[in-house]
Amino acid sequence: MASAVVLLRSPGRAADPQQMELPNAPERRIGRRKLLDPLRIEWRVPESRRRRRKDAAQTAWLRDLSVTGLSVEAPADEALLVGHRVRIGLEGQHGTVVIRRIDPTSSEWTLRYGVEFVSLDPGLADMLRRILEEDRPAGLEQLWTKAR
Repeated sequence: MASAVVLLRSPGRAADPQQMELPNAPERRIGRRKLLDPLRIEWRVPESRRRRRKDAAQTAWLRDLSVTGLSVEAPADEALLVGHRVRIGLEGQHGTVVIRRIDPTSSEWTLRYGVEFVSLDPGLADMLRRILEEDRPAGLEQLWTKAR
């Protein structure tokens, strides 16, 4: 059984749903967002929050990525709220995310969910890290190590 990579939140960072939905909420991102061509992912809403079969994954689209989370365009679900957890999947690897922001899209059938990583299979963590590092300047790691 593969162990999961667990990403912990700072204990001093309160999850205030009111603050997460403010349009001028302070940016707390520790890295840049990487905009992506839409990448198809699995979006598994917990059984208690939907009426579909338990094992049925919905299709969602990964729109951008950062070291702490994702922006996902997924089917609108009025039962999903800030603070709810959702399972995601990409190429057979899975993880759990928590919804931190919900925004409308140009379609009435989808919403944009800003999610934060809770835990990721090691393979999914590696895939996402590789995507983030694609545009990184060569030799940056050596410069960082040397500067320390």
